[in-house]
This record gives sequence, structure tokens and C-alpha cells, in this order.
Amino acid sequence: MNCKRQIQLLLAVLLALILATQGFAGQRSAGSILGTITNAQGAPVVNARVLITCIASGQTFAVRTSPDGSFKAANLPDGTFSAVIQAAGFNDTLCRNVRIRNGNHAELNAVLNQAASSGEPSEDVSSLKHRIDGLEAQNRELANQNRAIMQALAELKARLAGAGETSPGDVAHASLTKPSAASSGGPGLNRPSPPAGKLDESRKGTVPASQVESPETASTDQSSGSGGGTSGKAQSGSRWSEAISEGNTFQLHGALRLDMIVDSQRPNNAQSPLFILSPDALAGGKPGAGSFTMHPRLTTFGIDYNGPQISSLGDARLSGKLEMDFQNGGPEFASVIRILQAYFKMQWGDFWILGGQKWDTFSPIRPIVNDDSIMLATGNVGLRRPQFLAGYEPKVGSGQFSIVGGIGLTGAVNGQDLDNNGFRDGEKSGRPNVQARLGFSHPLWGNDQSATIGVSGIYGWLNTDKPVVGRTGFREQLVSFDYVLPIAKIVAVRGEGWWGRNLSDLVGGIGQGINLFTGQEIRSRGGWSELNFKLSRYYSFNPGITTDDPLDQDVPNGGRTRNHAFYVGNRFMPSDNFIIGFDYLRWITDFKGFQRGIDNRVNIFLAYHF
Repeated sequence: MNCKRQIQLLLAVLLALILATQGFAGQRSAGSILGTITNAQGAPVVNARVLITCIASGQTFAVRTSPDGSFKAANLPDGTFSAVIQAAGFNDTLCRNVRIRNGNHAELNAVLNQAASSGEPSEDVSSLKHRIDGLEAQNRELANQNRAIMQALAELKARLAGAGETSPGDVAHASLTKPSAASSGGPGLNRPSPPAGKLDESRKGTVPASQVESPETASTDQSSGSGGGTSGKAQSGSRWSEAISEGNTFQLHGALRLDMIVDSQRPNNAQSPLFILSPDALAGGKPGAGSFTMHPRLTTFGIDYNGPQISSLGDARLSGKLEMDFQNGGPEFASVIRILQAYFKMQWGDFWILGGQKWDTFSPIRPIVNDDSIMLATGNVGLRRPQFLAGYEPKVGSGQFSIVGGIGLTGAVNGQDLDNNGFRDGEKSGRPNVQARLGFSHPLWGNDQSATIGVSGIYGWLNTDKPVVGRTGFREQLVSFDYVLPIAKIVAVRGEGWWGRNLSDLVGGIGQGINLFTGQEIRSRGGWSELNFKLSRYYSFNPGITTDDPLDQDVPNGGRTRNHAFYVGNRFMPSDNFIIGFDYLRWITDFKGFQRGIDNRVNIFLAYHF
């Protein structure tokens, strides 16, 4: 079957899927929080300000109530939110744990209390917060006391059972009231308690002990006699209780996905392409050498963790994220798991620190097409790497500044080792790379969208033990800017532009960092831009352009001198969770001394998000 017939077949499949899903037209729109604000007499409070904050990301959305006291904050992601309601003449009101699941609507109704007279100061949000924290601390203390009582009761019943003076029903009750580690007796009682995730096999692997342990839940040592392991057992029980308490939430999310891809000229990798191969026979190519592939590797799974405030860390709010997919090699029937993001975050108001693997700071947005390699080496730069970051993101009026900086691992993406001695050049430098970004965002079009601009950069060091073309020291650097600009309620333009040198670890310069014939660090410039038209609840149209353009004089013979594409991404959304994608890319790669590679790439995918 030739390429043209393959494309026709995929178009027919797409058309059939669209027609089959028209019955979903009555589905809900994106998630939102809505409700009504009234006073103690039931009258609507007009023009009250509702500040809604996403607990996971810290992003804040502001809306005001209408004349009937109602409000609606639309286009919110799934997750847990808090809300502060402010109105002239009323006390500020704090609402916690407002949850949006699967794109549904969450209802938030509140009754505001009249502000106290001048002789009686009103209770602000900070006071309410401290009162709530105090009540939660009392609740934890009572829970600890209850656990101690239940443990003592279980031990007494176990002793009675050993003496033959208890009924089978009592033994069953004792096994239910004791932590699972307590069931082992005899030798070895002083071994470490099992991880918290082992206490309930139905939740195995979802509750790392390090995330849920806190000083407030630790029990005192009660080692004596047959209870030699009591201390470890008490701590295990405390951890599990903390994990399921109101202060801790785990949100599972992900997508089940299948991609089908046709190329009229082969890329360097059919499933994760970076550039198009030359058809020139001198380069080992073949004209008209197309390909077809399909895979489920972009099926993803993730866990978002939102923890309590830890008083011993200055009331830091804990959170974290783990995301994985299967785009890490191996045949399709045994695809290898790949870590996308894995990090913890501690936040104090507008300030936060983060440690773990995360998307590069200097490249915060990505094109909508080619999810396998997100147009890297074709105008987009930056991937994921281990990082330690700090950020300060204060609100200024309705807008918000973002100041983020940190360090990361050089060589985490390309693993470069120019002198082939088994150690990455970035590690041999003895220094991390340094990244930073300064950004500002401001809501537009009734707070449904925000305009965002940012400038950023990265600088890294690389060293070799043996000279490479007379050099043992190299540098990587990049400066960039990014923007998201809503033009109208249904139209936005977004993209990035950049310039740098030795960008192979940042997947720029079409993957070329150093000219090994001259020792020259290859300089390159590029970027991408796309329009996003949300024409209805069920369809969006997204055309764009992207380019990566190294300086020709820096590139060796046979190297890649330009990589660019024009694309159109179509998204059909018959429901909030199900997406059908149809992407077309006209992709061209130029070479120094060889024929250019030209590819017409069609990617159809189906994804169910949960």
C-alpha cells in the first residue's frame, strides 16, 4: 500500500470516529466552580471578590459576584482549590477543599458575616487559618490517643488469646484494630516497621512513608516485653492515618492513548522524530521512502500529592507530582516505562522550593503537535532533567509576577561524553547548569484567559579529561522569551524564540552541539509560534510554524543546517475526557552538501483522559 492510500485510509478512520461520537454533543464543558454568596439574612452580596487558588499549582483565579450574588470561575483544571471571599462590610471568608473531578462543576455557596463594629475587631483570614490549624492539631492528638488505646487493647487481647482465654471473635477484632505489622510475634520484633504503603494492600505503592510522616503523628517508644516492636508499629499506624486524613490528598490522573502515523519521507525515528532524513544516495537515503507506525507509548499515569502544612517547617505546604509514560524504548508489546516528572514542592505563601525531575525552567510552553518529541530540534527547546528550584510569585493587582531560578544536571538529555571515558562531560565540570526565568501574567477576557510573557536563560559547563580538537572546556548557553497572548475569547497566539550555542543537551541546534572537526560550539537560533482557535466546545484549530536554524559556517559537511515545519493541529472533543487528534505537518530538513528531506506527516490519535 503506497503512502497516498495510507493517508486516505487514516482520513476515513478519522471521519468514522467523528461521526460515531456526535452523540456526545450534550456532554459537559470544562471544569468550573460556581455558587452564590449571601449575607446572614439570605440577601445576595453584590460585587464580592472570590479568589480561587489551585492547591497544586498555586495559580489564582479572581471573579466577582453578579447582582444576584452568583459567580462562576470557568475553565479550571481538575484538582483541589481553596477560596477566599471578600466584600465591603463583611468579614473575609475562607473555604477549603473545593474539588473538581473529571471536568465536572463544583458548587461553592457561602454566607458572609457582617463585619464587627470598630470596638470589636473582625477576624481576618489569617486568624481563621490559625483557628483551623489549631482544631486540626487537636484532632490529630485525639487520633493519636485513640490509636494508643486501641493498641493497648489489642495487646491485652493478644495476651489473653495466648493464654487460651479469648474467643475467636475477640481475636478477629484484635487483628482489625492492630496495625498489620503487629501480627508478627516471637523473634525479630525489633525489625523496622514496613512502609506505610504496605499497611493496606488495596492501596499498595500509593503512600510513600516519607510523604506522610510528621512529628505530630510519631508515637513515643514503648519497648517492653513482648511489645518490643510497639514503637515501630505505632508509627506505621500514625503514618497511614495521616495519609487518609483531610490534610492529605492523592489524585490519580492519566490518559489511555493510541497514535497512528504516516510519513511520506522517513524521519530519523518514526515515533519520536527530530528531523527528516535526506533522500540523497550519498547520505544513504532513498527518495520516497515513507513509513507507517502505530503505538500506545504515550499512555500516561500520574499521581498528584497535596499534603498538610508542617509547623516545624514554618507552616510549609507540601505537594508533589509523579508522571510516567512508556516512550522509553523496547518493542510495543513490552514498552519500557519512562519518568516524565517526579518532584516534591514546599510552599510558604508566594515563595516555594522544588526538587526532583521537572520540565526545564527556560522553556515553559510547548507546541500542540507531535507529542512524541514536541517539535524538539525543530524550534522547540528544553526537555526534563533533575533540578533544584526556588520561586517567588507575588500577585500585583490582578496580575502575577513569577521569578524562578535554580540548578540542574548538564548532560541529563544527551549524556555527552566527548572523550569516551565513561563520565558525562557535564558531571566532569563539577558544576550544575544554572537556569532562571522572569515572567508576568495578567487575566484577560473576563478572567477566562491570561496573557503571559517571560524571559529566561540557561548557562552550563562541560569538561573533558583529554583534549578534543585542542580543547578541554566547553560551554552551553541560551537566552529565550515566551508569550501567550489571548487576542479574543476564542483566539490566542503563543510561542517561544531563542538564541544560543552548544544546545544539543537542550535539544536545539537540530541536536548538534560541537563541531568535532573544528572544536567550534555550534550557534543556532529559532523558535515557534502558533494560533489557537477554540471554535466550539467540541473543536479547536491550531496552525503553527517552527524553525531551528544553526549558523551554516559552524556546521560540518553533511550536518543539518535548518529544520522547519508548518503544521495544523485539529482537536475534536466529543466529551470532556475523550480527544481525537488529527495533525498534519509539512516538515523540511536542510543538509550541508546533501539533498533536503521533505516529509508530509499525518498523525491521528485517540486519547481518553482520566
